[in-house]
Formats: sequence, C-alpha cells, structure tokens
Amino acid sequence: MTNTSVMLENKDIVVLGLTRSDAHVIAAGFKISTELARKNRVLYVDHPYNLLDIIKERKTTGVKRRIKWFFPFVSGLEPKICDGASMTILHLPAVFPTNALPVGGFYNLFSKINHIMIGLRVKRAMKKLGMIKPIYINCFDFYYPEVVNWVRPSLSVYFCVDQITKDYSAKHGLRLEKEIMVSSDLVINTSDALFDRNLPFNRNCEVVHNAADYDHFKMAQEDSLPLHSSMTGLKHPVIGYYGLVERRSDFNVLINVFKKRNDWTLLLAGPVQWQWVPDELKKMPNVVFTGKWPYSELPSILKGFDVAIIPYKRDGVSETIFPLKLYEYLGGGKPVVSLNFSPSVLNRVKDVVYIAEDALEFEKKIELALNEDSQVLIEKRMNIAAENTWANRGERFGNILYKYLVD
Repeated sequence: MTNTSVMLENKDIVVLGLTRSDAHVIAAGFKISTELARKNRVLYVDHPYNLLDIIKERKTTGVKRRIKWFFPFVSGLEPKICDGASMTILHLPAVFPTNALPVGGFYNLFSKINHIMIGLRVKRAMKKLGMIKPIYINCFDFYYPEVVNWVRPSLSVYFCVDQITKDYSAKHGLRLEKEIMVSSDLVINTSDALFDRNLPFNRNCEVVHNAADYDHFKMAQEDSLPLHSSMTGLKHPVIGYYGLVERRSDFNVLINVFKKRNDWTLLLAGPVQWQWVPDELKKMPNVVFTGKWPYSELPSILKGFDVAIIPYKRDGVSETIFPLKLYEYLGGGKPVVSLNFSPSVLNRVKDVVYIAEDALEFEKKIELALNEDSQVLIEKRMNIAAENTWANRGERFGNILYKYLVD
C-alpha cells in the first residue's frame, strides 16, 4: 500500500508518548520517534506524572530531575540527542490522578483540567518551535484523547502497540482508546492481530511490526563482550528468557519440561510479577530468577544462553503482541524456541525459529536447537534480524505518514 521510494522529511511532528523519554524499557513509540527525528523535527511529549506518582516516586531520578518542570508557566522543553538523532522533549506539569474515579462528573472535571494544563504547555512549545499544523502521533497514551485538539494537526495518528489488559488501564482506557481510534485519521498497529481488532474502528489501518536494535544485540556474538555476572556458575545448557515474567507465560509448560529435564537450567531474567508464578516453579533447583537488568546489559546476558525461549501461551492477549525480544534474540544469533502464541507473528520467522504447540514439542524443539546449532544457522538468524531494524521500521512508518498526507 505504501510506496517505498517516497520519504518523509522536513516535517514537524508532535508525539504524545505513554513511555517517558528516559525510561529504562525500550518502547516502539520512542524508537519510531527517534527514527523519524533523523529527517524531521520531532517534539516528543513525555507522559505526565500525577500528584500521587510524585509522592510515591519522590526519591527516584525521574521525579528529581523533573521538579523544575512540574510547575505551570515553565517551558518544559529539553533538547536531546537520542541514538544520534536530535529531538526536543517536552516535560509536562504535574496532573491530577483521575484513574481511580468512576466515569462521570468528577472524572470529567479533573480530566478536563489535566487536558487544559497539558494542552497549554504543548501549544506554547509548538509556538516557541514555530510548529504549525504538525503531524500528531498518539503513541498508545490513551489516557489523553483530547490533546489532539490543542495541536490541530495536519494528520492525526494513533499508534497502537499493545492490547489493554491490566484492570487499572482498562477501567477508562478501553473506551478512551476507541474514541481516539474513531477520531484519528489513521491507526498504525504493531501486529496483524491488532490490525484485525482495530479495523472496525477505523478503515485507515496500517501495520508496522516491532523490530530490534541489531547493532546492540549482535554484540552477543562478539568475543570481546564479557559474560554477564548473573551467568556465573550456571550449569549448561542454559535455556534463557529475558523480559517481564507474568501472566502471559505458560508456566505449566515450563514446569513440565524443566521438571523432566533437570539437566537443563532455566534462566528467567527480568522483573517478576510473583502472583502469577506457581510455587512449584519457584522451588525447582534448576530454575533461576535473576531480577531486572538494564537494557545495556542484555547482550551480555543473551551471550550466555544456549537457547533463547518465548514461552507465551496462546490466548486473546498474546495473539495481538509482537515481542521485541524476537528479533533481539535472532540479532544475537541465538537459536529461538517459541510456543505458538501468535501464528501471524511466528509464521514470518518460521525458517529460523523453532515453534512448538505443547510441552512435549517444546522440549523436543529445545533439544533439536541444542544439537543442530551451527555457524551457518547463526548467520542466517542474524541476517533476518538485520532486515528488521528500527531504521527499517522508521522508514516504513514515515512512508505511511507521507501517503496519508498527500492523499
């Protein structure tokens, strides 16, 4: 649908991001914004802190460095270089917490006040930067559907990167997201399943799949990169996963496989939502939880994996995701074994990823991956990852924006 020969450049773009610019997690919205900033002028509007956030997180670096921007009538503008691209970050004033309020008068009142505070700062920032009728992209920040009215864009875009599943977010988020999709000129989705889900709300739907920072993760194959300290003393083979450990993982499969294969070590690196993890898995001697590590250290963790896994169960939520770790694992050259959580995602990489339907097949595919790994397969995986970079996705995203601008 898009013409790959066109290029979006010299445009003004305002991005409202759910992920803050200094977050420790890598978010599709911020990575795409960075790529667009290489040829365009981007104002990235950070997700605001509310008053309760500030109290709870008052000792964190994120709050401390923003104190000067929490007050009204300051610019909030911060020039920043991100991955070699120059953009401007806009920090917002402190807003009222509204999510706990029920739908109705009080929610509407405080939501309106929040929108006014945010909108005024965005409008002043645009004026200072000389932005008139920019492209506006709401990157999954469904809490603030009316910011677009202050921007008055030439093109309004909703970038849907996930399905809203948490009760906290869903309370208002489900209805607000639908409002945004219906009123936007264009909805861009990170997976085919999200495209199918969102198409009834807006006929102008497109897909830009997630990608990986190939140059970062290929370091896992470099001899000069030291192995991460969390890998010290582990018994090999190490079957590894990094990322959030929570409800989407199929813990029954993991228990069945690693209870039987006690000669394998299961390494789960990342923050853990313990309420979802069965006690049996916690007590297994060949299962290691390392906790959260910075993004910068992930290649040295990946280096120690003999096989990388994506143990997500297939359900209505998992079918809509496109996990960042897929191309990250491949970029590190590692054999990848995945449960078939989303056929539309995994069919794209079936030549380089081992796909399993159940615990028995998961075990067999891990064993196969261990036994047949070779330099030829390593290079094949890395070549696939090299074709699926954020630079590639940024170009496609820009091409889509260009098409809808000229149409």
